[in-house]
Amino acid sequence: HGAQVLNNVFLDCGDLARDNRGWYSVSKEITNCVADYNFVAKNGYGAVKQGTKAVGEDGYDTLKWFEYHGINGGNPGFVDEGALDLRLVPNSPLLGAGTNLSFLFGADKQGAMRGSHWDIGAFQFQPGATDRPGAEVPRPSAPGGLRLVLHP
Repeated sequence: HGAQVLNNVFLDCGDLARDNRGWYSVSKEITNCVADYNFVAKNGYGAVKQGTKAVGEDGYDTLKWFEYHGINGGNPGFVDEGALDLRLVPNSPLLGAGTNLSFLFGADKQGAMRGSHWDIGAFQFQPGATDRPGAEVPRPSAPGGLRLVLHP
């Protein structure tokens, strides 16, 4: 209750055969939840089917809803996704598309300050930094304390 899902990348969600999968779901039993400013894409960067209600709004569908400021599908623009180098390239659609979370933290995964224009994802774009593919980049690690709920 009171969860906030903001500025995240959800990549390779769902599958190509079922276009109503891909959005993460939020149980209607959870109250006061906010989810926005996230990037979500199915396998192959495809968009997922959207509803018309955001999380917490009356009548939202737990598997088919939308975010007012989120990005649904498309190439997120990582330096080298295959090598898990998830820093952003200069023309990434995630640049400046996040919301300011400086009331919670101010630096990205590498310690770079976010400033006033927040990017979606773990790494704030740093001009010139992506000119070095394969540079020492912290690899993503699995988050803890999560609960997985499977929908048939």
